[in-house]
Amino acid sequence: MTSLSKWQQIQQRQGIINAERWLNTLKSAPHPDQLVLQEYDNLLRAIEYTLDSPANFDLAYQLIHILHTYAVGYADWERWLTYLQKAHHISQSLQKKYEEATLLDMIGNVHRAQGDFKKAETSWRQAVALYKQESLMPEYAISLSSLALVLTTLGEDGIDICQTALTIAEESQDDIARAKVILNLSAIHMQRREWQMAWQAAKVVYELTNQPQYVVWNTRALVNILTCLGRLEKWDEINETFPQLADDLIQRGDIQTLAKLRNNLGGIAFNIHNLPEAEQHWQEALKLQSTIQDPVEMAYLYNNLGVVYTRMGELETAEEMLQKAIAIQGQLQNIYQWANAMDNLADIYEAQGDTAVARQFRQQAYARLQTLPPAPQIQALLAALQAKI
Repeated sequence: MTSLSKWQQIQQRQGIINAERWLNTLKSAPHPDQLVLQEYDNLLRAIEYTLDSPANFDLAYQLIHILHTYAVGYADWERWLTYLQKAHHISQSLQKKYEEATLLDMIGNVHRAQGDFKKAETSWRQAVALYKQESLMPEYAISLSSLALVLTTLGEDGIDICQTALTIAEESQDDIARAKVILNLSAIHMQRREWQMAWQAAKVVYELTNQPQYVVWNTRALVNILTCLGRLEKWDEINETFPQLADDLIQRGDIQTLAKLRNNLGGIAFNIHNLPEAEQHWQEALKLQSTIQDPVEMAYLYNNLGVVYTRMGELETAEEMLQKAIAIQGQLQNIYQWANAMDNLADIYEAQGDTAVARQFRQQAYARLQTLPPAPQIQALLAALQAKI
């Protein structure tokens, strides 16, 4: 053996020992979220090293499994997707069905975060099939509920699929699987504008995940709770909860959730007719999005800012914002949100006295909306457009 190859073997062994050390540290850490935030780059280097050889796959997979929710929260999507796809390829070559399914699940999460809903749907359909094939029912239920949520986002009615997933999760008697399914159910109710049911579902999740190891899920439930409280006009409860949650998110580096929270709080301020505060929240969220580049949230923000500037009489700025929202929603093929933004753009032309153009925009929106299944929020927007036309 040459001195070079001997040195390489020593280096490889040291890399494995280092990765094992990080894994054990993560498992024993009382506050893993703080450790991940401080050592994120070192942890990623450990994953890169272990993915270099299929022999180290189990170690790589365990690190990926622990770090996934943090990486998504940090909006580190492109780099993280590369690791997931490499690990998925290795899992297929090693015939590790469980790991293959969970990696497909994670890939679906990243695609959804990026706003690529069709790719997310494909990943979750593959994950659902594998989980069912392997009789992994808690995981099957979670993945099925994620598929239901993305189908709802694409304009289909995913509520029945999610209810089926919840029944399966309850039969499995796995509280965390149940919590994750109910969180997706809460998100579906929010998309359907069913705020009371969304709030009740999120409260169940908040109680089920009130332990340090489930802090990410607990926070997501709390964000849903705050959003629903705003829609239900329960302002006092919001004022008690928001400051501490915002501080926690900043400390954890979870800028994705913080940006969503800012967006939601802007909506709450708008609903109580506090336009300056709504504008401030939405502009702060847009600044955060400049680093995240989440197209879904950016489209929502541009639409929201367009509406608030219309109300404030700043019609030129409002139109600029709404045109950006319409362009992004067109790329995402989110017909419901595209039609909503078109309706808001029509309001500007109506305010300027150009009713013919406003009518044309609403007719275009109405025609495209009719191509979607008759979900409640779609029917409500169709009725509103028809009344205006």
